[in-house]
Amino acid sequence: MKIKCIVVDDEPGNLSLLKSVIEDIRDVEVVKSCTSAAEFRLAIKDTNFDLCILDNRLQDGKGIEISRELEGIEIIIVSAHEIGAADAFDASVSDVLMKPVKPDRLAKAIRKCRDRIINRKQSVFIKIKNTGTMQFKTADVVMATTIKNSEHKILYTADGELYETSKTQLEILRDQLGERFYIANNNTLINIDHIKCFSSRNTIQLTLPDKKNGTSYTEVSLSDIYGPTLKTLLGIK
Repeated sequence: MKIKCIVVDDEPGNLSLLKSVIEDIRDVEVVKSCTSAAEFRLAIKDTNFDLCILDNRLQDGKGIEISRELEGIEIIIVSAHEIGAADAFDASVSDVLMKPVKPDRLAKAIRKCRDRIINRKQSVFIKIKNTGTMQFKTADVVMATTIKNSEHKILYTADGELYETSKTQLEILRDQLGERFYIANNNTLINIDHIKCFSSRNTIQLTLPDKKNGTSYTEVSLSDIYGPTLKTLLGIK
């Protein structure tokens, strides 16, 4: 997983330093570099990014103010002047670094942001009946099945727990959980990383943890609509 970063600084030397530090950090890449607030605002209209490193004093704007325009992004501000903790908090800034920026301090701040981003991307928040919203590691969700005559789903997790979701459609749940999840039939969503084998042409076995008996397996039938897509994905004829 690559974390996409935009760097913004109107001093060429500082911009080069920021980019050179990022090049040495695993799983982080610079997707755009900008030298002004105007250029940055234009760039973000068609650029997907997770992290932004902003100079606080640009010729046409302040980084701390620009930060207030961003949502769901990790932000590191570099500044030649002190920024109050309250201002940084209000702008949802992840870290503030004083100029001249020390490469090791910058690298540490970027790694912390990277780890938070990866954690968020590998997690999902799902509404659970009578409990509220809960956070799940996507890798730990084995499958979800529809309760008969209901829009509620049962989530099966890798620790052997079962959770009943609030009303939701299988397609919406799939979109929430991500690219490793496929609909097997009208009632079942599976994590393909938990497939043990194909037990027949239209049936698969899933590894399903059981708190009482340890690891067990459950069979899931593949529908004529969804089955071919899954078999093609896994190279099964």
